[in-house]
Amino acid sequence: MKTITQTSADALEKDGVVEAGHVNGISVTSYNKLGFVTGTTMTHPGDMTGSENVVKFDERGFVKGSETYNTVGSLVGEDASICDEWGRVIERTLYDDKGEMTSRSVIQYDSLNYKSEVNEYVASCNCYVKVLFTYDRKGNEIERNETQSNDSTRLSYAYKYDENSNMIEKIDYRNGKFLWRMTFQYVTFDPNGNWTKRISYTEAKYASSYTERLIEYYP
Repeated sequence: MKTITQTSADALEKDGVVEAGHVNGISVTSYNKLGFVTGTTMTHPGDMTGSENVVKFDERGFVKGSETYNTVGSLVGEDASICDEWGRVIERTLYDDKGEMTSRSVIQYDSLNYKSEVNEYVASCNCYVKVLFTYDRKGNEIERNETQSNDSTRLSYAYKYDENSNMIEKIDYRNGKFLWRMTFQYVTFDPNGNWTKRISYTEAKYASSYTERLIEYYP
């Protein structure tokens, strides 16, 4: 993939047909030929706000950080990454527009090279957040568990996928109790089998969002 332009809108249902309603945001994500994200722009047509994130790489081609700017070109935040010898990000530090640290994450991977654990320090609450990940045999994330050092609340997320690894269900839990459920219907696909239109449903019956993607590929 070279770029993915994604348009997110409210879902508008009429006479049993779901269409795109009010557009909430348009994002364009760019990739290099190695599959690394090189930058993302986000615009909100309603109020003309937006942002641009530019990814920086070191001499080895590994990610070393990124900078985020608003629509007038002012820096609003940045991050610095440390990679291991395989190019995996093992530490990531975020800073605000004044250069003050907002969070620092240490990332661990399992034997299959999947992200297995993230331990994050969050400056605003002076606390630590621990996130554990579980995957299926295809490498799809099927479970995520979050705990916070200064709060007894435990957040959990469960995911299901179709045979092509497209997410079809997401369920949120708090302290083991059901919170809400969202399901996804894929309407159209491009010649490469990647989806181009998706409808999201809350509680499996109320259409809540309509997403379209335009994917550009390298020759």
